[in-house]
Amino acid sequence: MSLHFDPIWSWPVVGVVAVLLFGLVLLTYPQRVRHLPAGRRRMLLGLRLLAALLLVVAAMQPVVRYPSEEDEDPVLVVLADASRSMGTPDGPGGVTRREALLATLAEHDAVFRDLSDDLEIVRYDFGEELKAIVEDEEFTAESEATRTAIGTALEQVADELRGRPVLGVVLLGDGAQRATPPDDADPRDVAERDYAVAGVPIYTVGYGGSGIGENTFDLAIDELLVNPVEFEKKVVPVQARLRALGAAGRELRVRLLVEDRTGKRFGESGEMKPAGASRTTTPTAVIVPDSNDATIPVELSFVPSRTGEIKIGVEVEPVEGELKTANNERQTILTVRRGGVRIAYFDKLRPEMHFLKGVNTDEQIQLDFRLVRFFPNVTQLEAEFFEPGAYDVYMIGDVPAEAFGPENLRRLADRVRDGAGLLMTGGYHNFGPGGYGDTPIERLLPVTIAGRKQPLDAAPDPRFHRQQPLRMVPTRRGLQNYVMRLDTPANNEEHWRNLAPMEGANLLEPRNEAVEVLAETPDGIPLLFLQELRPARVMVFAADTTYRWFLNGFEADHQRFWRQMMLFLARKELEGDQLVWATVEPRNFNPAQRVELEFGARDEEGAAIDGAKFEVEVLGPDGKKSNPTPRRRTDGDVADFLESNEPGDYWVTVRAEVEGERHGTATTRFIVDERDLELDNPAADHGLLREISQSSGGSFVLPEELGSQLKRLLEEGLQAREAINPPIALPLWDRWWFLLLFVAVLSLEWLIRKRRGLV
Repeated sequence: MSLHFDPIWSWPVVGVVAVLLFGLVLLTYPQRVRHLPAGRRRMLLGLRLLAALLLVVAAMQPVVRYPSEEDEDPVLVVLADASRSMGTPDGPGGVTRREALLATLAEHDAVFRDLSDDLEIVRYDFGEELKAIVEDEEFTAESEATRTAIGTALEQVADELRGRPVLGVVLLGDGAQRATPPDDADPRDVAERDYAVAGVPIYTVGYGGSGIGENTFDLAIDELLVNPVEFEKKVVPVQARLRALGAAGRELRVRLLVEDRTGKRFGESGEMKPAGASRTTTPTAVIVPDSNDATIPVELSFVPSRTGEIKIGVEVEPVEGELKTANNERQTILTVRRGGVRIAYFDKLRPEMHFLKGVNTDEQIQLDFRLVRFFPNVTQLEAEFFEPGAYDVYMIGDVPAEAFGPENLRRLADRVRDGAGLLMTGGYHNFGPGGYGDTPIERLLPVTIAGRKQPLDAAPDPRFHRQQPLRMVPTRRGLQNYVMRLDTPANNEEHWRNLAPMEGANLLEPRNEAVEVLAETPDGIPLLFLQELRPARVMVFAADTTYRWFLNGFEADHQRFWRQMMLFLARKELEGDQLVWATVEPRNFNPAQRVELEFGARDEEGAAIDGAKFEVEVLGPDGKKSNPTPRRRTDGDVADFLESNEPGDYWVTVRAEVEGERHGTATTRFIVDERDLELDNPAADHGLLREISQSSGGSFVLPEELGSQLKRLLEEGLQAREAINPPIALPLWDRWWFLLLFVAVLSLEWLIRKRRGLV
């Protein structure tokens, strides 16, 4: 047993503080008690000095150390990778990684036997789980584990040996973590959290290389990327990544596949057939790798022939001599919607145009902007904008009629009569001052065109413009219209009144009684006009500064208003608003991975229903049905599906009930990939092994360096048992009785002073 000190400051500082503290007591305290009898004076001074002494002792932090009664041997852990990737024959002479690992252990067997005299060696195989190698067993050449969960294996070792004196861990493997949730813990985080903090280094030993052996030949589609939502009659780009091992100089054919669902019912998968070719699509590609370890991006495209959820795939056609072909194809699910809205928007460079572009991020809207410049000449618009079927909606900003020209204005009027929506917004160079009087467009607009054409550099005519802050509120008809719906019916009007004011507006009047005014200023100036011309909808918005909503914190309202305006003009406001919906994101999962299903219900107005009850059913590729339990989350209803073990298509059905009545049904689908995590890409990852070692305070070594590393451990103190079984430290200052003694001394002094009238 021995006494040690660990002062909170350096010893000189502690000494100075002690002298100052005792000096302060001796200089000031006797003066306050000099009128008391000598015995009382000595007692009070002694108690005050004792309290100061206890503070000084606490500052020195005394600790009593005595040997531990435990006499456990220190532990060295040996962790050997037994996953399938360790069977890759890319070692010298074509040996497998596992065989090379066993050869390393055999080569250093004498070193391990020397170490076993001073410590206990605990051995494990690991793959998807940890397997202890007991005393009478040996590591075998088998490497059949279907996953490599390095992080989880390190967690389990730390738990099993918690409380024991672990000297270090020797981790032997190829370093590639291939695991699925919940066994996908990041080994770097585990090394730092469970090992570095405990002072246990991890020494990693790497095996393997690129995975290319002498006779390796394998093709795989590693990645398939496509936008989750596309629209009919539109070219859909598909990106894939081809990995080719041992295929240098070979001609490889990659093709796009689309599911044929002819005669198939819900729950039945269709045959994957090559996508049809056209002048604008690229459904196939021929690739010639220039090396035996090539990763090549492939770009394909097709035009969907139907709407709904479509399964597509990308396949590299098998070639004779491949190791395996299950990884030659990758599939996913694409949602194709009916008629995505295409909008042609003509405007000059101004803030309103800039913020309107944000609506283009909406998956239902494709906004094609054409910038019109006035100087030195007015930009002339191309006729291709006005071809039949080119666009669903035309939006005209602050653009004069001369930018279109008579022929294009005639074509635009024809497109509106065909059913295309038309909107003209406020500005200085449209309506009458923009020269739209006596044009084919004038007869379509729902407002009276007043005034003659003005020069482009002319000042705004106050007869046609109101230059002051204006708020916009819905009219009675507007409150019933989809375009003006920013909130619930009860709160919608107040919501509009809270928006930031716009900077001004054109002064316009309805053309006739058939025109609906959907919005106006609080003092009655009309702002938003609608006329149903059947099949077209034509609108005029007299303002052009709604961007001020965006700048003043109403970004969502700005984007929603304009999105609803565009969908309404295209008569698409009700599409995609099914009463019950269900979705899975992403669409592809690995076997045994947790799948989160999202779903919800709406009312006829499109508002979410919070009290709906849901029944969820999942039909697997083996025909087995399961019913995951729905749960409420802050952002909606979800269910966790955990039975995704079989590769193939999984079909989801969600039924909703509202107030005891059936409300509707939604369906969706996701895919569990038929992938071999271990062998699809068996390349080693020595970089991860290095990071694990660095995170724990250990080091990465090559197999031939393991012996010298182990000997270094032995020389640096394995036999010093006290370094592994440190003595027990008992801090004297951080004890309950020390605090009680300090309080008792001060209390006794205070009590004596109280009785003598000094308090």
